[in-house]
Amino acid sequence: MSSTAALPMSNETDRQALLDIKDLAQGDAFPVFRSWNHSIHFCKWEGVTCGRKHQRVTILDLSSRGLVGSLSPHAGNLTFLRTIDLGNNSFHGTIPNEIGRLFRLQHVILWNNSFEGKLPTNITGWSNIKEINLNNNHLGGELPVGLEERIPDSLGNCKRLLEIDLGSNNLTGTIPGPIFELSSLSIGLFLGRNQLTGPIPTQIGNLRNLGKLNLSENRLSGGIPATLSSFQVLELLSLAGNHFEGPIPTSLNQLKGEVPIDGLFKNVSAFSVVGNSKLCGGVEELQLPACPANVLQKKKGPLNNKVIILLKEKTIKQTFLWALALFVYLEMLEKEYGLGEEISTRGDMYSYGVLLLEMFIGKRPTDCMFTEPLSLSSYTKMFLPDKVLEIIDPCIKLEEEKHPSRTRQTITPNTNELEVCLASVLQIGVSCCAALPSERMNARDVLGELHRIRNLFIGPREQGKQQGRMNDS
Repeated sequence: MSSTAALPMSNETDRQALLDIKDLAQGDAFPVFRSWNHSIHFCKWEGVTCGRKHQRVTILDLSSRGLVGSLSPHAGNLTFLRTIDLGNNSFHGTIPNEIGRLFRLQHVILWNNSFEGKLPTNITGWSNIKEINLNNNHLGGELPVGLEERIPDSLGNCKRLLEIDLGSNNLTGTIPGPIFELSSLSIGLFLGRNQLTGPIPTQIGNLRNLGKLNLSENRLSGGIPATLSSFQVLELLSLAGNHFEGPIPTSLNQLKGEVPIDGLFKNVSAFSVVGNSKLCGGVEELQLPACPANVLQKKKGPLNNKVIILLKEKTIKQTFLWALALFVYLEMLEKEYGLGEEISTRGDMYSYGVLLLEMFIGKRPTDCMFTEPLSLSSYTKMFLPDKVLEIIDPCIKLEEEKHPSRTRQTITPNTNELEVCLASVLQIGVSCCAALPSERMNARDVLGELHRIRNLFIGPREQGKQQGRMNDS
């Protein structure tokens, strides 16, 4: 009897659901489905991740695989599914209503396909949802108060939702008020490039922690609500290409933070910062004061040379110890220049998180693969915690495998322990790259976690040797 046949019926249901998805997804430009056969357990099929305890499918990631076809309604039988990512393919047809019954879903990522029709109306069961990304499809109808093709009012029941991206579709109607009751929305609300009408509801001010808001290129009308001034951490506001009238609320002339120097902001004639005395940075023509973060960066000039050295180290042990030493170095600079914790949290912690991910994954945030909504951080998160070995810099993995006979004390733990170690390190990087500064790990917690990983997987004496090498370089 095969191992598959011996599995409980619930596991067999998952296997059959995956095969149904395969049958309707054709075109496989990348041979993702070659491993989807009876000789390999479905939990080891490419793009599939299962939970360790019940061996049920928790992640289905078939993104950017050149797939063509429709999404099988049997996907609704994957009842343990937490993430479904079919982004950047050529799926068409409607999004099956059966997806709405997957109450464990946290991430629904279907961007850059050709899905059409209305949004599922029965998503009230998505009580754990954090991200909905349907950008750049052909979804139509109105944004269901009833069963009309609208943005469902039921989105208001998704109390853990962090991001909604329905941009670049053909959605019509008004923006339902319940969306603005989602105080959890923090990463962004993207409804641009649709055909939405009516005013912006005044309840929009409830989204105090929202990071990005894009309502551009619609048919919205009326005045710009003064409640927009309630945003505390907004980094992007785009309302262009609508039919607004009346004055811009004076409360919006209280912007603060750093003005970018890229894109639109290179041309000073394309925008105005008049009346915003708390802005800093930007191109020289704006004559704005320098930002504290910029001053901090200038005083950390020697750090660039250190980073070059760091990125040449390729063993797991060396890379981790350099990461720890770099963090200590950042702390030393902070103490030397007397800079406050606020700057460290908002600037240094994010920069350290990005660098940490770069060191272990071998990719940079500016690589061409990272375009909205995919970032270095979100890319890493998709492989946590069970698939980190798939994204670790190949140079690191190959060098470690040259010494399989070395003991844990001299080189690296066994494969399972190594995977746990790497997952812990990458989780630090992801946490430091959180969209909201208030959600990033603080310096004390990062240092404590780095020391814990060092002591568990490397040994405390090795760090002292590596620290001495860094001081000598």
